[in-house]
Amino acid sequence: MKNGLQFLALLFACLTLCQCKTLESRRMEKFEAEAALKKLQRDQIRAEEERKMREQGYIFVPNHEPARVHKEVFAEVTPANARVRIDLSEQRVYLMKGDKVAIETPCSTGTSSHPTPTGSFTITEKDPDHRSNLYGDYVDSDGDIIRSGVAVRKHKKPRGARFLGAPMQNFMRLTSYGVGMHIGHLPGYPASHGCIRLPEEIGPMIYEKTKLGTPVRIVP
Repeated sequence: MKNGLQFLALLFACLTLCQCKTLESRRMEKFEAEAALKKLQRDQIRAEEERKMREQGYIFVPNHEPARVHKEVFAEVTPANARVRIDLSEQRVYLMKGDKVAIETPCSTGTSSHPTPTGSFTITEKDPDHRSNLYGDYVDSDGDIIRSGVAVRKHKKPRGARFLGAPMQNFMRLTSYGVGMHIGHLPGYPASHGCIRLPEEIGPMIYEKTKLGTPVRIVP
């Protein structure tokens, strides 16, 4: 009799525990479903906001405030009337016609040890597929990297290796010593060896609207 009562008590405890676990599981499932629904709603709202901003000419750049193309002004800009302003403190580049802004975009300029020069410049060279002759990688005969991120003036070339310059697409030269504007990585702070890195979507647009002789002003 005693054993029978103990068995019934144990069975009741097990059933109660299972019921509690079932209730807890249902609560968790409900919580996860509600959280997933809220995330979906937030994502839909964000996507709609981004769609509207893109219609207004905004272009989203990781780690930065969005770039913006002012479409009416951009349509008026030609290589004959374009000018460029680069603000180092803002880390922004402006393609302009007179005082009107056609493009405003984030950029990444030179570090404190490799600063971007300030002053007035003109574009002296344009090369859509330019490569650096100072910075890049040492590779073997098959093109496999032996040593990455090298500076030819600082790092000795290994025996049998060749230098492959870092890509600088849509390059627009400003100085005789290699500083220019080009497509590059924008980490959210000044990170280049002096060049002005542009977002991938924006670089070709500025390249298209400039020519040899386009004035460029770089301010601190």
